[in-house]
Formats: sequence, structure tokens, C-alpha cells
Amino acid sequence: MFAMVLPLIYVTEIDGELAIPPINKLQIEGLICRLGEDGVNAVMMGVQEHFGGPKTEGEQADAIKK
Repeated sequence: MFAMVLPLIYVTEIDGELAIPPINKLQIEGLICRLGEDGVNAVMMGVQEHFGGPKTEGEQADAIKK
């Protein structure tokens, strides 16, 4: 569960409205409800895309060269 919740603290805006980072379980649950399944999936995909690391051997070699 921690792996799912941690990325949610980086959500700053939902549909143009400010999203205050959650600091307790109730607020986390509220944010999850507000985001809905599609929103949570979008957050997870964004984290994977930007922070997930390379997938193929070629991508790994390119990342090491940088």
C-alpha cells in the first residue's frame, strides 16, 4: 500500500483545482476517491514514466552512459 500512497503526495492539482498533499489516512482515502481509478492509474503511470527506470538492455546501457 505504501508504494501506491507515496506518489499521491505529489499530486498538486486535479482538473485545475488545488490538491493539498494528504497527511493522514482519512485524507489519503479522500484523495483516492477524488482521483478515482483513472486518476490513480494516471499518477502511477506518470511515476513509472518519469522515475521507473529503463526497461530494455539498450535503455539500461544508455542510462549508464549518461
